Amino acid sequence: MEETPPPAPAMPPEPTPKKGLHPVAWVGIGCGGLLIVAIIGIALAVGFFKRKVNEFQAEMAADPHRTAAEMIVKLNPDLEMVSDDETAGEMTIRVKSSGEEMTVSYADLADGKITVTDDDGTTTQIGKVDLSEVPAWVPRYPKVIETGAVYHQDQGGRSQGMMMFTTADTPEQVVAFYDSAIASGSTSSSSVNLGSTTRVTRTYEDAGRKITLTAAGSGGGDPTQVTLNYESPTP
Repeated sequence: MEETPPPAPAMPPEPTPKKGLHPVAWVGIGCGGLLIVAIIGIALAVGFFKRKVNEFQAEMAADPHRTAAEMIVKLNPDLEMVSDDETAGEMTIRVKSSGEEMTVSYADLADGKITVTDDDGTTTQIGKVDLSEVPAWVPRYPKVIETGAVYHQDQGGRSQGMMMFTTADTPEQVVAFYDSAIASGSTSSSSVNLGSTTRVTRTYEDAGRKITLTAAGSGGGDPTQVTLNYESPTP
């Protein structure tokens, strides 16, 4: 009698595939994550810029002489700051051409009460000078509340200077005036609007002359802070 072979073992059931997101869905999630990161980065940058503009305006309001003095030293290639004593309201500066060091108050430096003489005997008044020293080709803004630091010097075949002033007009109105007053040459500009805070930088160049305008205002009735830097070949 023939023996019946034992039945083949039953095959185990195939595992039920786990449900999951389609690969396209994972790609979407990745892109969404990148978008969130980008949004956070932009928000942080916006907050940083607005804070810096507000800090600058707060510094100008709290101690305009110090802010003006620091900018004057920074813009003058023959000067460097050795030390700064905010408590005493003064700084020590060095005249590079002569090596002379002097300690001056913020107010005296900003108000043009400091005069230096280089090795060639050229005398330069640092800080606030009469507006008549500013070349006629640099337009004067008509609606100035207060003129801050004014700096001008002729050196190395170049004439250069700076004016700082405040106005009740908006940064856009300031730029519109200079766009109209400087009709020729090339321009470049950048503008950032962050809620009520606006900062506009505009550069005008023509025939070796250059004007760089920066206007920052936060609205709400606060004055706009304007800095105007200019340079040209010495006439």
